[in-house]
Amino acid sequence: MGDGADVPEVLDTAALLHWPGDRIGKGVVSPGPLKEIAKLDQSRAMLVEASSPAIRSPMPLSVASARKIAEGTGDLAGLSPVDIEILALALEVQGVLATDDRRLQNCAASAGLPWLGVGEVPMSKVWSWQRRCTGCRREIASESEIIDECCPDCGSPVQLKRRRG
Repeated sequence: MGDGADVPEVLDTAALLHWPGDRIGKGVVSPGPLKEIAKLDQSRAMLVEASSPAIRSPMPLSVASARKIAEGTGDLAGLSPVDIEILALALEVQGVLATDDRRLQNCAASAGLPWLGVGEVPMSKVWSWQRRCTGCRREIASESEIIDECCPDCGSPVQLKRRRG
C-alpha cells in the first residue's frame, strides 16, 4: 500500500524471515522482532544483523496509542507485546507496516496507516470484533470490564468473535 520512497517500511518478524537482506537493510525494526528472529533462526538473525536495518524502540506514548487502536478494533487480545511494539513504531515513524499478521493489518487500516503483506495474501477489508459472554450473551464494550476472561455480570467465559456485516 505504501508507494513513497521516503516512507520507511517497519518490518515485523515475517519480513525479517522472508525478505532479502538488501530490502531489510532499508527498513526500520524494533528490538522485539530481532529477538524473535534470534530464537527462530540463528543464521537468518545473522543475515538481518549484517543487513543493518535501522533499529528503534517506540516511545511509551506511541505504545499507548497502539494499544488504544488495538482495543478499539477488538484486536488487542490477539496481539503480542511485540506486535504492539511494531504497530507503535509504525505509528511513530509514519511508516508502512510490513506484516502478514491480519490483526496488525486490521489495526493499521483502522488507524489510516499504510501496510503491505510480506508473503501471505493480505486481508481485503477491515474486521471489527466483539467480546460476547458465552452465558448471558452480553456484548462487552471494553476489555477493562472483563475479569479473568470472564463476564462481569454472570461469570461465564468471554469470547472474541468477528462482528458480522
